[in-house]
Amino acid sequence: AEDSFKVHIDIGHISEDWNGNGILDTEDEPVYGPGMGDGILSDGEDIGVDNCTNSYEDGWGGCLCLNYDKAIYDSDIEGIYNHDSEYCLSGITYAEALVLLDEYPDTVRSPLFDINGNEDNNYTDPNRDDWCYNTAGCSDTDNYTQANGTEGNGKAMGYRYPDSEDLDKNNTLDTKNDYYTFTIYPKLPVDHPESMVVTESMDGNSPTGWKLIRIPLTSFLSVGDPSWSDVPTFRIRLESAQSTSQFLKLAKIELVENDWQEMGTISKHFLADESSLNEDHFFSISVINTDESSEYKNSLDDLNIVLEHDEYNDIDMKEQSLVISFEENPDYDESIDPESSQGGISGEYAILIENTFPSIGSDKAQSYFAYEKMEMFVHGGDPASSLVCSWCSNDSSEVDLLFRIGKDDDNYYEIHQPIHDKWNDKNHININIDKLTQMKIPTIETPAEELADWGLDGCSDDRENGFGSCLDSLTFSYYCTNIDSFSVEVVSSYINLEECPNQEAEGDPNDDNFNEQNNPEGTEENNKYDQFDFNNDGLISEGEAEPAVEDFNGDGIYTPLPIYNYEYDYYYWDEKNVISDACGNCTELQIKGTPSINNVQTIVIGVINNSDERIYG
Repeated sequence: AEDSFKVHIDIGHISEDWNGNGILDTEDEPVYGPGMGDGILSDGEDIGVDNCTNSYEDGWGGCLCLNYDKAIYDSDIEGIYNHDSEYCLSGITYAEALVLLDEYPDTVRSPLFDINGNEDNNYTDPNRDDWCYNTAGCSDTDNYTQANGTEGNGKAMGYRYPDSEDLDKNNTLDTKNDYYTFTIYPKLPVDHPESMVVTESMDGNSPTGWKLIRIPLTSFLSVGDPSWSDVPTFRIRLESAQSTSQFLKLAKIELVENDWQEMGTISKHFLADESSLNEDHFFSISVINTDESSEYKNSLDDLNIVLEHDEYNDIDMKEQSLVISFEENPDYDESIDPESSQGGISGEYAILIENTFPSIGSDKAQSYFAYEKMEMFVHGGDPASSLVCSWCSNDSSEVDLLFRIGKDDDNYYEIHQPIHDKWNDKNHININIDKLTQMKIPTIETPAEELADWGLDGCSDDRENGFGSCLDSLTFSYYCTNIDSFSVEVVSSYINLEECPNQEAEGDPNDDNFNEQNNPEGTEENNKYDQFDFNNDGLISEGEAEPAVEDFNGDGIYTPLPIYNYEYDYYYWDEKNVISDACGNCTELQIKGTPSINNVQTIVIGVINNSDERIYG
């Protein structure tokens, strides 16, 4: 059966005591005392980590010889087995134990072999620890049955160290079993739900048998109390119910992580406000590369790029891309599940991912200025799928790519650019570093002024004089001091609760406060910039426009910057003819704070759905 061949993967703390005897077994002769060898393999020591010759092995990894003559260490493997008792001074052989079943019942129940099988093998090597690979009697290099044997492996090329259960060389037998485990069925078809196969490489139209298997850490089961922060041991166990030989070839095993993190979903109208982000478990980040996906590799033919080639081995080097997936949730049930669990990206929303970098030294930071451009190729849709991208085309797009680089949330460059089908040239990010810096300079030299929305009279209610203009501090003090000499009508037109605390006055002396029902023509607090050319000279000067909270240019009025977002404090440009030199095919450029291309510590990438419909991809 396809599922009879299993590969068990264990990661974590795994007991070194392979035979369960509670003793740190080693080939090394204790020349300096118990457990203290010289670390050098002599011919007489090479009898295996069970520290036992074959005739006295018990089939469980233990030994039926109670005491060996020390002369064994002066011999070699051939001499040991030519000795009448294999240098055992006291004990019982395995063959003798089979006769005395009542005294040695566990010996014949050894899990390492079948006692009804080949008796010669049973008697020759009960513990199955003899080494033999690519040598006389073991010339088949595809047969690894005895490749891990520890008895006689001193003859292996380049190996001259005593075998020991002490894998980490800390001179202690570690018996803790706290590990993660997972079982792979490598012979299952690619489309089988339990196969864990991401893709299988092809030679033309024929599968090669090489499969990429990717196991999420969350899929592992726990034995004991393991932790991913402490995984010193990796073990592979093979299991098969078949009597025929099984072959398993491993090209590479990697523990990989993605530095990109899902930030969540957010309304396209609040992209600059990270407090508006919502968690979303239905989009993901992964990678795709030319080694693992032939479809992806073939799609690169549409790009004007040259893959790096290894001339010595005549192979193309791996090329890899980041993948943002927002697929439909196949388990979504409209009758019981919230709409947010459908997957995809809902209308007028975006998904964001982030990568952060440590601060770099000044020398490396300056090296960024050696580059003229920053480029990135973008693919619309899935290059490994034959399905048509429903939201992208070659001519138009309702989806934008968001690309943000900078120091932090308060200092960054951000561009928006439509995403078209496949490797469309209009998708590619093309940033001219020098031009981008030039766009930033004016925003530093002329800071944006904040509007004081007091109306065309130029003052707030507590400074209005009741006649459409403002009181200066000197005149106002005079009125308060001589309040008895004025009529009630005049006095009631002035407000200063601090200067004239005993006087009652109306809240809007100049009657210019905006009210949608009662005063729609009011210019104070109408949330827009008001100006009027009172002297009809074609110029707007002080007294003809609302002021600024802080007048940076000293002209006495608010200087509007139509490219400034006052709610989130960033500059923006949305005219392509203005920004194309800086960011190519982008449709919007934003600059917040004072970002610097030589201090990039954060990169944010997002997909913005500008349509009203939910999209998947």
